[in-house]
This record gives sequence, C-alpha cells and structure tokens, in this order.
Amino acid sequence: MKRRISKAPARQPRRSPASKEAERQRRVHLRRKAVGTCVCCGRFPAVPERTQCAACLARVSRRAKERTAERKSLGLCVQCGRPSAKGIYHCRVCRPLSKAFLARRLAAQRRRNDAEKRKSRMQVLIREHLHSLTSRQREVMILRAGLDDHEARSGKEVADMLGVSRQAVSVVEKAAWRRIKRSWTGPGE
Repeated sequence: MKRRISKAPARQPRRSPASKEAERQRRVHLRRKAVGTCVCCGRFPAVPERTQCAACLARVSRRAKERTAERKSLGLCVQCGRPSAKGIYHCRVCRPLSKAFLARRLAAQRRRNDAEKRKSRMQVLIREHLHSLTSRQREVMILRAGLDDHEARSGKEVADMLGVSRQAVSVVEKAAWRRIKRSWTGPGE
C-alpha cells in the first residue's frame, strides 16, 4: 500500500502594506473602468474611449505641462528628469523615445529612401533610352545622372566640363527628357 503524501498549500509571502494598497487601488481602478466611471475620482462618467473624466484629464494634462516647464527651466530631460545638454529637452537615453523625434527621423529616412529609389529609377530609364538620344544629349544625361561611375553632377559642374552655360545644359537635358518620354510612351500618346 502506497502512502499518500499530502502537499501543504504553498505559503504566500507576506506583502507589505504598500503592495496591499497598490493591489487595492488596482482592483478599484478595474472596477471603476468596468462600470464606466472615472478611474481617478469615480464620480463622473468617463470621457468616451478614455478611462478618466474631463476634469481629471485636464488636471493630468496641466500637471504634465507644469512638470515639463519646470524641467526645461532646470535643464533636465522633460521625460525622465535626468540632466541633459543645454537647449536640448531630452537626455541621450530618452531622445530616441520621443515620438516627435522618431517621427522626424522616420520622415527623413523615408525621404532619403524615396530619393535613392527615384535616382535609381531615373538611371535605369536613362540607360534604357540612351540609344534614342543625340550625342550631346547622351553626354549631358550621363554626366547629370552619374552613369559614368561618378556621383551625379550638378548643372553648373556639367556646364563647366562641357564649356557651355548652365542654361544650355538645362535646355539640352530638358530636350533629352522629352525625347526619352516620347520613346517610352510611344509616338502619338
């Protein structure tokens, strides 16, 4: 006959009064959220799609603005309160976390990617239609688009290389693009 070993229920560690209070607050917040009242004051109905009433939202917003202004005046990071460089509102740790900063960085990255794609598409288009250009147009387009294993050159640089004015380079380039467009779309379109 096997002896049955009974397991005593595991003892839960004693919680400090602070953790008990935090747990109680969490339960109160969840209850208020379920009912649809403000989780802060519990008196007013919460704003639709939010968990706080308009008064509590305004108070939180006002406090955040005051805290930000105070931290700016002290030269601290507005997000975490660490010291930051003069004139910069975020420390090195929080700088990447700023939504506006991330948005600007992503927008700049998108612009660079779009410019690179445009440049590569333009180079492919020029390569495909070089045969339809005159020798002068071909020379200008190769120099302008950087198809000669160099970076793309400005109109002034091309003009200096060819010994003509910048405006003449622009006229030749525009005529070359018209010819490329005509050969690309076909006559009569």
